[in-house]
Amino acid sequence: MDKSLAHDVLDGLTQIFPDFTSYWRSEGDIFREQDGTFTPCGLFLVFTGFVRGHYGRFNPEVIDALVIYLEECMDWSKLDLHNDVATCFLENLTDEPFSEDLRSHLRGRALEYFSQFA
Repeated sequence: MDKSLAHDVLDGLTQIFPDFTSYWRSEGDIFREQDGTFTPCGLFLVFTGFVRGHYGRFNPEVIDALVIYLEECMDWSKLDLHNDVATCFLENLTDEPFSEDLRSHLRGRALEYFSQFA
């Protein structure tokens, strides 16, 4: 696993959601190795919890920025990252109270994947 990819994804998410930085740090090491490394899947699993707890406070522009970022991550040339976004994030949000609102923002590959479940 490319360690820099996981850090790049973390940087991308925290640019859109600055509050995610403290949330990520507060989650301890549940999805981190002893040396502090982590995978994009583990990161997206933690981000799922953040989104569940904060979605009602996100404005539409921020959700749209997330969707654009997810589409970049789901580029087929980044197949492993595509799977991480799909199975470690999107799939976990399909039965949430905000799922329909999220769906209204999704497009492209993210919407295609999400629609299989919601």
